[in-house]
Amino acid sequence: MNRAGMLRYPARSGERPVALLCYTPVLREANREDLRHAEPEVAYGVAAHRVAGHLMRIGHLGKEASAEARAAYREDHQRAGLAGPHELPRGFTYVREHERGF
Repeated sequence: MNRAGMLRYPARSGERPVALLCYTPVLREANREDLRHAEPEVAYGVAAHRVAGHLMRIGHLGKEASAEARAAYREDHQRAGLAGPHELPRGFTYVREHERGF
């Protein structure tokens, strides 16, 4: 892990090594019977749900937050009554609360 907290594989000289976990999915053929007995949201996708507003790291991509994202963060941060500066941290953008799934 480098000083910015970003993982790099393999670790370079002077960086702290971090154990990696590798997931290998097991594929199986689904038959029609599996789909008939599954709940609709499981069979066809993710059920609709609310996603809370959150920060998303973009600095490592060489990008900056838009003026709109900065204003949305300031507004939501103040409305929630959170302590600390109402300014978006450098290297991050803000994703507003939204619905996901169907």
